[in-house]
Amino acid sequence: YIRAGTLTGAGAIAADGGQTSNGYASGGGGRVAVYGSTAAFTGSIHAYGPIGWASQNAAAGTVFIKAPTTNGTLIVDNNNIVSVGSTYLASPTTSGNYAFDLIISSGKSLLISNGPAAFSTVTIQNAVIGDLSGVATIYGNLNLPGASFTLLSSSLTVSSGAITGSADITIGTYSYLALQNAPSYTVGNFTLGTGAVLQIGRAHV
Repeated sequence: YIRAGTLTGAGAIAADGGQTSNGYASGGGGRVAVYGSTAAFTGSIHAYGPIGWASQNAAAGTVFIKAPTTNGTLIVDNNNIVSVGSTYLASPTTSGNYAFDLIISSGKSLLISNGPAAFSTVTIQNAVIGDLSGVATIYGNLNLPGASFTLLSSSLTVSSGAITGSADITIGTYSYLALQNAPSYTVGNFTLGTGAVLQIGRAHV
């Protein structure tokens, strides 16, 4: 990780996974954390999972940027490579409490809070945004303590818990929110954009 007052410049910080050509899956992306202001940084920060042997493509890593007095931004981006694996906040069997101001899920990434046998609380102050290709799943509670929460160009599933908090919720154009545990929810105002989907309970096909 990097801890600094400010990060400036136009270079690149990368923790991309390693490629293989010998019949094994490629290594997943690593983890990058920057604690400090990045407002003046114009370069790139990424942790891509590379293309693997026989389509055994690896999952993205995580980029976490935390400016002073914020909960930070989590970025999961796999550079438009479809992965056979997923990106976990911790190990699949580890429960935890995680807090972010913003999650960016893009580039065909698959973000999972933890495995289905664990239960976590993920607090998001502002939004989950993406490029209509990233998918995120929370096994546990989604806590929305802010005045408003926006799901924009993203797919988010709350698999085993509930929504807590009373934020106004906006599901943007063509975004998807699934609440699979399907208790009753009391929130502020609820807005569905064009083509947006709110799935209550588990879909059956």
